[in-house]
Parts: sequence; structure tokens; C-alpha cells
Amino acid sequence: MVRLMPTLTPDPDGRSNPLEGASFRSTRPLSLDELREFVDAVLAGMAENRDVKWDEQGKPLATLKHCGQDPECTWLFYEVDMSAIGMPTDTPLIVHSYAGEADLEWTIGPTPLARTTRDSTPEQAAAALDMHVLLDGFRRFVLADSVLFPTSLTNDAGRQSGPILIAPEDGCCCECGGMLEVTGVDDATMSVECENGHAYDLEHDAFDVGFDYVLEYLSRRGSD
Repeated sequence: MVRLMPTLTPDPDGRSNPLEGASFRSTRPLSLDELREFVDAVLAGMAENRDVKWDEQGKPLATLKHCGQDPECTWLFYEVDMSAIGMPTDTPLIVHSYAGEADLEWTIGPTPLARTTRDSTPEQAAAALDMHVLLDGFRRFVLADSVLFPTSLTNDAGRQSGPILIAPEDGCCCECGGMLEVTGVDDATMSVECENGHAYDLEHDAFDVGFDYVLEYLSRRGSD
């Protein structure tokens, strides 16, 4: 856990004033080193939770692209591989620590994602940024009229209408070989039905581009 040490201000009697130090701690933004140490630990927790892709050593596939600090705000911009849950390999995850704010602000590009308290452990913050939160944030991100950080899956997601049909080269009905339509999505599976009425559930990764159909379904549902 990242905890800032309070600044102790001596008083005329030689005693310290911990309340004054605590006030200072809560009104200034975290430093770059403090914020990065915490966020890196959160990303490691997200990899353990299988929400962020990991390398052979189990470390999260995330790259710090930009960062900055001024008296009012400290921020980090990472590109994160979230393909483990069907999101882009270059998802733009941004974290802000503002002066006077007890929370850290997490966004995907310009789209609000979640807020976690400074006193949260990395494990608690990683749990708060679970698959449900990430996919919901990404759905809103791709539906935004102005996407500031275009990524590999955001150009057309959610822009079309009508049934979501799985291309024959991607997958077909295991019963009759007919064309499949995506009719529902949950945490681990997508419901499909073929033109001949055969209905069943498939894992998100049942075929190579299965996650693309999951994201398209979520995007269209959000635009209804």
C-alpha cells in the first residue's frame, strides 16, 4: 500500500501537530513516484485477476507513455493490453491525482471509468477495476462522439445496426453448419442462435475474433 507520511509541524512547546500534517497530505496530489508505484501495483493486481494481459513472468503488459505533475494534479497515461477480456492491446488507461481530492480518478481516454480512494490497497483498487467496470467504460468510450485516443477496435464499434451475425469464416453452427447470430453476452459466454433455431452458449474465446463480437454486442446495446 502506498501511504504518504504526514508532515509534522513543531509547535512552540516542542510538540508536533499531526492534524496539520494530515491536512497537507490530503490537499496535495501524490508525487509522480508515489502515483506510479501505486498504479504499477494495481496493474499487477489486475493481471492476477486476469483483467490485464501478462507476460511469461506474470507481469502486466502495460507501458507508461506520458506523465506529468503540477501543483494541482499528477497524472499517468498507460497503454495497457486488455485483450484478456476482449479490449484493445493499446487501451489508453489514465490516472489522475488532484490536489484536495481524496480519490484517484481512472479514465479510458477521456471517458470516466472509476474512482478509488488514496487509502485503498492496490488489491482493493484492482478489484474495483474489474471486467464489468472495464467493459462498461470501454463501451462508453467507443460510443463517444469525440474519441481523443483512437485505438485498434474503436473505429466502427457500435456504429452499425441490425443483428450481429458471425461471419462463416469465423464460426458456424455446430449442429447444422448454419450462420450464427449473437443474441446475448455475459461475463464468460455469448449466446448464439443459428438460422435453423439451434441455440447455445459459446466461450468468448471460442474462435479467434470472438471478443470482437462480444464488444460489438455491448456497444450496440449501449446505443439503444
